[in-house]
Amino acid sequence: MDVEFKKKVSIELAIVFGIIAILFVGTLALGFDMKRRSEQITMLYDELGLELEALDSLVLLREDARKAKPYADLFGTLLPSQNELIAFPKYFRDLAATQGLKPSFIFGTESARTEETLGFIYFSASLTGNPSAILAFLDSLKKGSYFVSVESIDLSVKGTASIAEIGGKIFSQ
Repeated sequence: MDVEFKKKVSIELAIVFGIIAILFVGTLALGFDMKRRSEQITMLYDELGLELEALDSLVLLREDARKAKPYADLFGTLLPSQNELIAFPKYFRDLAATQGLKPSFIFGTESARTEETLGFIYFSASLTGNPSAILAFLDSLKKGSYFVSVESIDLSVKGTASIAEIGGKIFSQ
């Protein structure tokens, strides 16, 4: 009976140790899985935070765009369209004539409007006359109805008259 008892105790101990081993392995596996899931949850939480920041920025941008729209519309009416720039040479000649100058005018290359920049057309012109009249003309051009950027002026004297060679650009929508 002693042998049978030892055999029974050995079997029961083996079962208990087996169950303990299975529970130990299961606990380890569950721990590793929980760590992986925890890292995954943290990563998803960080992504959610970034998405919320992006949404907040989008809301602010849309609000700013709504506020800026009236000014953008107003700005668009201040500048002539590229087709309307065809009248600029006549405007230039008439303005020069009021100062007693002899003008010549040539359009250059054209650059269309982009999201970041205004459209414009390069021009070159020449004015012959009194130096003070040339300065008065440039002041009138600056204050005129077109947005003009004078990028170069070359003033030379020929006899009693001065000649101004002007290069620049005229802005458009």
